Amino acid sequence: HTSMLPSIAFTIITVLSSFLAVILTSVSILILLAHLRHTHDVVILHLTNTYMTIFMYSVVAMSIFIKVLRADLYGFDGLSDVELERCRIEGFLMFLSIGLCHMSFVLQAVHRLLRVVYPKYK
Repeated sequence: HTSMLPSIAFTIITVLSSFLAVILTSVSILILLAHLRHTHDVVILHLTNTYMTIFMYSVVAMSIFIKVLRADLYGFDGLSDVELERCRIEGFLMFLSIGLCHMSFVLQAVHRLLRVVYPKYK
């Protein structure tokens, strides 16, 4: 199937980028947690929160895209009731992790606005 080749290539790239994001966020979280033990800085706490949500999103995305790659390579016969329920839960987790990521960035932006920008232009 030559028409499937771009789809498979895109899915492989997506799985690899999700895997890279999991590795990079894991390292970042460990570094930030080490800093949090010594300094209880709100900025580092916000960064740790953001990296945790990116980590969650990357893990859920990688799980979903591995299943998509498997379906692209070996075909798709349909879903049983258990697989359908698992798919719904993973879809919910995907939306949840995207929302958490977004709200984490909003929290950082509001903190910077109130702590940095607002006092300068009071």
